[in-house]
Amino acid sequence: MFSNWNIVKHTSISAVISLCIGLISYFIISPTNSSTSIGVISGDGPSAIYASIGFDTVIQISIVAFILAMICYKLIKKR
Repeated sequence: MFSNWNIVKHTSISAVISLCIGLISYFIISPTNSSTSIGVISGDGPSAIYASIGFDTVIQISIVAFILAMICYKLIKKR
């Protein structure tokens, strides 16, 4: 399978893998609930911490997955 592996095949498979990971992360994160508040609201102590998790996080996960899959090209070519 890897004997005639080239960059075009690897890029297309990497895009499919990153798309699948993006879809899975979309269903796990569910960006319809776009913000989550964590923390305690008080006057003298710590104030509320807001962590925004939305559709941009899903896109970032997909881009990171694509980059990692593209880095693996050299590992596959060594075989």
